[in-house]
Amino acid sequence: MKRPKFFPACNVFLTRIESGSYNGITSTLVLNEVLHKLIVAEAAKIYRLHSEQNAVNICSFDETALDMAVDLSNRHGLLISDASHLAVMKAQGITNIATNDSDFERVNGIDIYKP
Repeated sequence: MKRPKFFPACNVFLTRIESGSYNGITSTLVLNEVLHKLIVAEAAKIYRLHSEQNAVNICSFDETALDMAVDLSNRHGLLISDASHLAVMKAQGITNIATNDSDFERVNGIDIYKP
């Protein structure tokens, strides 16, 4: 397996955190990104895709989407993270969402699929 360019430096850094040389702190946002990377890598492996890029369809989240998310958050009483998902859906013309989050039930015009 080919390692990314910054693997050696990151490995040393994380090892130093693990050993107590550095005090490491993270956030749920970082953990979300790590989990996403792991899921994409696993999907690429399972479906024998040529690259991880073939396993994802990532929509951008720009200032317009952020403004829409703030409006949707206020209008539907959603957390900004949930409203951000909704803003991306609306911008892309998507009306289906798979989620166990019951907060989306307050939003008209979307179909919720609960796994």
